[in-house]
Amino acid sequence: MSIIPSPWPVVHIARRLNLTVEDDHGEHPVETLTPVVRRAMSYIQHGRNGSSHQVMSAEFVERTETTLGMTVADTTLYEPQDQVFIFPELNPDKTWQVNTGLAYWVDGVPTDERVGPWPGLLKIFGGTVKLRRVS
Repeated sequence: MSIIPSPWPVVHIARRLNLTVEDDHGEHPVETLTPVVRRAMSYIQHGRNGSSHQVMSAEFVERTETTLGMTVADTTLYEPQDQVFIFPELNPDKTWQVNTGLAYWVDGVPTDERVGPWPGLLKIFGGTVKLRRVS
């Protein structure tokens, strides 16, 4: 629970390994769980990092990479490679209108970047989930 309001609806689709099943290669398949409407406190866009990679094609030059920091009350709900739709349209019953919003992937492990001598107290301010989209 955070003391900061969370006015922005987001749709969180968790993706987890099914450890009870193996495919033909002995790998555990990734399962997509039911979409859940959650709330975000804010978004901040991070600048694009420079790259020294060689440009391989025209498509590479034309792509757009967007990285956002989404602040939420509880970062433990999100894991790397989860999908998050920001600015989704919601039905009157507050469920997600499927295929609306902008799709992002959770990039890395969500963190609580507020450090200090009172970690229990600082939890009421929430944490940051890094989102990434390449289009």
